[in-house]
Amino acid sequence: MKLQEGYASENKAVGTWSAIGYKDPGAGNNHLTTSFDYSAKAEATDGMWQAKARVALNECQKDDVWELKTSYSSSTGSHSMQA
Repeated sequence: MKLQEGYASENKAVGTWSAIGYKDPGAGNNHLTTSFDYSAKAEATDGMWQAKARVALNECQKDDVWELKTSYSSSTGSHSMQA
């Protein structure tokens, strides 16, 4: 989140993972870890972050999806995130 906040502050826009300098933990392995499948949506210009559980983790079921979407408002000059 800090990388995206810094990018938005400097560029007045939301950046892709590449633009903000972030690599998901599964980078180099088809965006997979033993626990999560990180979505290709991470490279979308809307700043979408998505991870899908590959296994059940405590109260979270297999195939549950976590998402975070970021946006920048040029009219207010503010950056926001929605989970």
